[in-house]
Amino acid sequence: MVFRKMSIFKTIFLLAVAIGIVYLSELQGLSSLQLGLIDFVQYYSAANLWWNGSNPYNPDILFQIEVQFYPSLEEVIRMWNPPFIFPMIGLFLSLPFHYAATIWFCSSIVILLFTAAKCLQDFSDSPRQLLYLGALVVLLFVPTYGCLQLGQITPLFLAGVLMYLQSYRSPSSKYGEIYAGFGLTLTLVKPHLFLLLYLFEFVRSYHRKKWQIILTFVSLTLLLCTISTAILPEVWSYYREALKAPPLYFHSASLGSWLQYFFNSQSTLNQFLPTLIGLFFGVIWLLSRSSQELNSLPFAMLIITLSVALSPYSWPFDFCVLLPCYVWILVQAKQNRNLTIKIAAGFLVLSNVVALALVKKMQFFFWFPWLTFIILGWCYYQVKSAHTGTPET
Repeated sequence: MVFRKMSIFKTIFLLAVAIGIVYLSELQGLSSLQLGLIDFVQYYSAANLWWNGSNPYNPDILFQIEVQFYPSLEEVIRMWNPPFIFPMIGLFLSLPFHYAATIWFCSSIVILLFTAAKCLQDFSDSPRQLLYLGALVVLLFVPTYGCLQLGQITPLFLAGVLMYLQSYRSPSSKYGEIYAGFGLTLTLVKPHLFLLLYLFEFVRSYHRKKWQIILTFVSLTLLLCTISTAILPEVWSYYREALKAPPLYFHSASLGSWLQYFFNSQSTLNQFLPTLIGLFFGVIWLLSRSSQELNSLPFAMLIITLSVALSPYSWPFDFCVLLPCYVWILVQAKQNRNLTIKIAAGFLVLSNVVALALVKKMQFFFWFPWLTFIILGWCYYQVKSAHTGTPET
């Protein structure tokens, strides 16, 4: 177990790291905002409207609820997540807002630390001092700060991705495929980030002639749909109505957003063009791959990174989902004698440090492109090495 035999020194160390993460998160945010509240208030308020039979996607009604929990809020924070999210967030409605926000904030730190430590345990040949290394990795991972500062839902689907990847680490596990399907279900809070991953898993299941992951995923998806509709029958029509005016004006770290900036045009086509092209060629590409490739961990890492890179929009905190890939690169760079790999990993860490001093707009144009390209290049190298029989490390 990763957290077995926790000593007093380890506890103090983790608390110090957690305080450091909180402090840097606050520095990355705006001083007028309260740590961990600004985005959580939209989830909590929208779920409150959903539970009480009102439209959670109506900005006017939503704002009236949000200011009750966050009086200093000056404008509405729109809810764009699909109704899948409500049965998950609805669990917090039994608690007062600030208690719920505090629990979610602490849970987010635990998920981030556990993910880093678990990945170090899985990827390293000699995983010593996992708590220390995992904590330092999280501390040097820029998306952590925006995620915690805003109280984002990102750690939920990060946990889902970690569960999904465990099916590659323990393919013979009795319940591994069920856990993987459950993990995929958690990604439905932001499905636009994982469209290529869903396609990949369907093709992979077809090659393997094993459908447990897909069946679990579909069953739980239908369950979430049933619960959200049972509480508010009109919830999906409300969601479709909201999508008629999508948030095109937001600048995000996605290829679609870069196209909008390049062509100086805020259009749905520019935003979704990389996604549509990726899905079209993704079908052809995936069907041409062998079962051995599709069932390899490097290929899964490549697909997850590609899926996020080709999403119509993605915020800096959404890149927390690449934390397993980030840990993987650092571990492999330590174990690999290839100088190019060590330089790439060093540049990735350096970019994190530099990004802490950058304003948000510069993070979009500098750090996040490099993060995506380095991880994509690394994953492609590993897939190619595995295909040619070259050892991964």
